[in-house]
Amino acid sequence: RQGDPGSSRFFLSLEDDLMRMFGGDPVKGVMERFKIDDDYPMQHRMVTNMIEQSQHRVEGANFDVRKHLLEYDDVLNAQRQRIYDQRNRVFEKEDLVEDVNELLAQEVQRRAKEVTASEESWRFLAWLDQIQPPFNTPNGFFPSYTYKLLLDELNASSADLPTALRDLAARALQADQVHFLNTVLEQIDHTGENLQPQIDDRTDSLDTALDGLADNLENETRRPNVILDELSGLVRVPFRLDSTQLTQLASDPKDLSEELRAQVEAYVTSTNITRLANTIEFRLGESLGLNEYRGARPASADRARRETARGRRANRPRTRIRPRTPAGAR
Repeated sequence: RQGDPGSSRFFLSLEDDLMRMFGGDPVKGVMERFKIDDDYPMQHRMVTNMIEQSQHRVEGANFDVRKHLLEYDDVLNAQRQRIYDQRNRVFEKEDLVEDVNELLAQEVQRRAKEVTASEESWRFLAWLDQIQPPFNTPNGFFPSYTYKLLLDELNASSADLPTALRDLAARALQADQVHFLNTVLEQIDHTGENLQPQIDDRTDSLDTALDGLADNLENETRRPNVILDELSGLVRVPFRLDSTQLTQLASDPKDLSEELRAQVEAYVTSTNITRLANTIEFRLGESLGLNEYRGARPASADRARRETARGRRANRPRTRIRPRTPAGAR
């Protein structure tokens, strides 16, 4: 219109993102209720107000996004400025001994607090030996922190050097044995605390499976050994039943609840004991001599395994083999 007075008209669809996200459903509901044609333009004041409100909401949401972005940028800028200050101080300062000592003192204090809370002083000593290993200097050998403690202990002893060394080695072995014993006791306590929850969890799974099996006995067509395998996979316990118990599992599974519960408790307990023994052997560095007990299987278990195998063979469908007809015979 080349600068002449006039007016502008904007067209907006109800399926646009602005109306779809900020209140286009009421207008769409009105159009569907009164069966207004989709091509008919809506010029009502309600539509205009809704569009205006939607625009205000979009502008407010965009403003919040820009505000949060600026806050994140301020945080990054503060961190960036701090790193730049440290870098400039390293480039410009001639002597950094005080700065390094300050950082080292802060790290030592932090690790010392952690050691005090966890009572694992050997980790702290290992870290000190890592950051300051022993090395040779023109004035002699400079020991690490742990070596320095040992040298001070030997110098403070009133006995001769061989006796002092034997006494120091005996105390070191005694401290190592005490630490190992405390670690084993902690492992035993941890295993004992987790044992009953594991038994309860698998027992609950067993009860749920038996209830479902008892409710569907009329429609159950699977063989007992298939049911037992599925039950073992569900409870994560290798159940062992003889032929009589397999038949009972298919007819009245709840009668076997106590037997299966006992097997669950025995299996979970033996598994945890085996894991505990393996952990102790790993920390000890040698075998505890439990392999013969782990490999031994009770006679009752072997008998149950053989009876289960016989039951499975008895329930296996038999196939009759017919003689092969010679070629040409009809």
